[in-house]
Amino acid sequence: MKKISISLLPFSYFSSVLAQNKFPESGDVGIGTISPSSPLNIVEAGTANSVDRFIEVLNSTQGGTGLGASIDFVHRSTANANRTSGRIVSINENDFNGSFNNEAGMAFYTLEDATSVERLRIKHNGNVGIGISDPKQKLQVAGTIYSKRSKS
Repeated sequence: MKKISISLLPFSYFSSVLAQNKFPESGDVGIGTISPSSPLNIVEAGTANSVDRFIEVLNSTQGGTGLGASIDFVHRSTANANRTSGRIVSINENDFNGSFNNEAGMAFYTLEDATSVERLRIKHNGNVGIGISDPKQKLQVAGTIYSKRSKS
């Protein structure tokens, strides 16, 4: 009977070289970054004519009413300062602490003069407000509406 000796050294070398994913103790996950700043931090490297872009999915405090989880669209300036330029937020419309009557809507924010401004709200009942945070009708708009009739 012949003895055959197999070395696993090359396999362990390649598997350690190929395993590039690192998960910090914080539990945050980074795609395109080795130091994520939120539970999910996605970074796309910019080119000479662009800036880095990433999306953060944030978790909110438990229960209560008001702002819930959000998706932030953050741009990095040439001075390496991050600025949230857009945001989609879930809105807890009543207390989520143990209630089975939970109601939530969505709000959309843009950046104007360095200030985050809510532009559109969708309530739990489907009412939509443009420039209105508590729409009472299926569509409620603050401001002038332009409509053009199209011929069919």
